Amino acid sequence: MVTSEPLREAYLKVDRAKFLPQQSAGFAYDPEFMDKPIPIIEGVNTTALTLGIKMLDYLNLVKGDKILEIGTGCGYYTALMAHIAGPENVTTVEIDPWMVKYAQDRLGDLGIKVEQGDGTLGFARNAPYSKAIIWLQCQRFRVIFMNSLLTEENY
Repeated sequence: MVTSEPLREAYLKVDRAKFLPQQSAGFAYDPEFMDKPIPIIEGVNTTALTLGIKMLDYLNLVKGDKILEIGTGCGYYTALMAHIAGPENVTTVEIDPWMVKYAQDRLGDLGIKVEQGDGTLGFARNAPYSKAIIWLQCQRFRVIFMNSLLTEENY
């Protein structure tokens, strides 16, 4: 259950199907795929819709939040965050060059630039960030990543 009204509004306005490959677009809201990832290309999947929405709900996003997203993927969750916080407040980093282009093709009209790089290093250019979300599996993050987040000292 979504507790954030801004997230609920974004969910109703941003069409997930536009962020999926044409052959998978029909699965965007299919009940069979709510708890399952949808393949984008070989070895790359979306985050299951229920998990992705729950993760965003935990962030309690509001307009003006400055967000760092690590692992852009197809760009759907990026678009939801941009709808809430404003596209100028979302920095998204993707390591895979093919996925950077894929997501940029879908996010460019929203005014979002997908940055290519290793998100575990953070992204200092737009730091500090008030919120961060990480869509990848990683054993550890480097201290430099943590330094790009807001703390009580720099808030």
